[in-house]
Amino acid sequence: MRSQSQSSSAGARTPTAAVPRRTPAPAIPLNHALASRSPEAILALQNKAGNAAVTAVQRVQTGQATGVGTIGGDNAYFTTQAPEGVLRTGPSPNRLINQRVDHVDAQDHHPSDVNLRISDDGTLAVHDTEREPKEFYATNAVFQQAGAQLAQAGSDYTLVQGGAQIKTAAGTLTKVTPITATAAVQHTAAGFADLLKVQCIDVARKVIGSYQMQVVMAGGGTAPWGSGVGVPLAKHLTDTVRVGGTTTAVATAAAAARPPGRSEQDVARDYGTTLREHPDEADTAAQDMGVNRHARPKVGEGFATLSIGADDKLDYATAAEGQESTDRNHVDVWNYHFAGIVARSTSGNGWVTLENYTRNQNAQKALHTLENKLLGAYKEKTKTLWNGYNSQEPKGTHESDRIIEMIRRLAYTTREKAMHEYMALGTDQLQWQGKWFFRLYGSQPGETFHDKQYANGTGDFVNPLTVRVRKPSPG
Repeated sequence: MRSQSQSSSAGARTPTAAVPRRTPAPAIPLNHALASRSPEAILALQNKAGNAAVTAVQRVQTGQATGVGTIGGDNAYFTTQAPEGVLRTGPSPNRLINQRVDHVDAQDHHPSDVNLRISDDGTLAVHDTEREPKEFYATNAVFQQAGAQLAQAGSDYTLVQGGAQIKTAAGTLTKVTPITATAAVQHTAAGFADLLKVQCIDVARKVIGSYQMQVVMAGGGTAPWGSGVGVPLAKHLTDTVRVGGTTTAVATAAAAARPPGRSEQDVARDYGTTLREHPDEADTAAQDMGVNRHARPKVGEGFATLSIGADDKLDYATAAEGQESTDRNHVDVWNYHFAGIVARSTSGNGWVTLENYTRNQNAQKALHTLENKLLGAYKEKTKTLWNGYNSQEPKGTHESDRIIEMIRRLAYTTREKAMHEYMALGTDQLQWQGKWFFRLYGSQPGETFHDKQYANGTGDFVNPLTVRVRKPSPG
């Protein structure tokens, strides 16, 4: 599951001018949106696309808006949040100390300071940043079609247009943000729409509109989603490269059952080695199967990248010369990361994903800063006549123990209350439910969801496998 920040494309820059977030003008609901152009052509294209290989060799572009506009006074063009919380001066949750954790760190950015990732046809754009963007921009036709497809899929989310508009070479794009599809549960969290879920797989399930999911192969074959589904698919891809030949029917059958007599560690070694030593053949097999760079979900479906052999943290897909693997024990290797598809470009080559991830470690850096912040006051507090006015260091093997002890002493409170305060500083489920964000992915090497998650062995996965997931088909 996702527990750290997701990097954007290489070369992305942090905006030079960021200001605290303003409250934007009210969003324009889908059924009150700007007059739309006919989306029939888009619908026909996207209904045919599915997992089929896209033949156009066009890439995601980078650039800046060439102009801006607004309807209804919405001038919050670009807003981002920090992947991790930051420490701020102010009352703590139970007011025991004058320090708090801002779990969101929302900032507005002026359009002139924003680089964009723009779909190959210019119909979609997302802020290109290592922070996490809170909006995407789309033509009105793409927006209308995305909303219709989410509704058709039975998604628990829908989209609304804001008043902010930007201009690119493709024309005018309007700001888009998500809300829950049911009006009764449309609330805010940390100033943003409360999407009710935090963990990546749960957000994807909401986009898909189903707790149960199935993996979709090229040609339309399916297998139920489960924690072990990646191992037989990885073995099938490996065997295809080593032995030759593949059919989607075989791949579908492979996904339904774990390979007999083969441990996940064995499959991880063989699969990762195949990716490293035979990249072209592996990519061809992946295209036949509809996995990795060739996963092609529709709006209302999702991507999922899995680590094969996550427990061992050995990446056989990348290795130094003369080595057979890279030891990733020093990083937090993820088992999987899901992303729901909420919009697709007119060309079919660009996907906007709605994402979040487990935020349990969201406040670790802020709490580390808190220890240093409290230390000086604690030392002054512990200078007493009884110890010869010598300051004391807080006791505790772990950072959490030392912070709890300092809170206890500085606030004249009990250890139990100090511990509750420490836990409250590090956890804010409601704010996390508002920490969703968008990314834009393309269809070409280096810009796909698969490539961005793996990041040539510097990301959060080992021996990566990416699949398309959706709501199970009736029957």
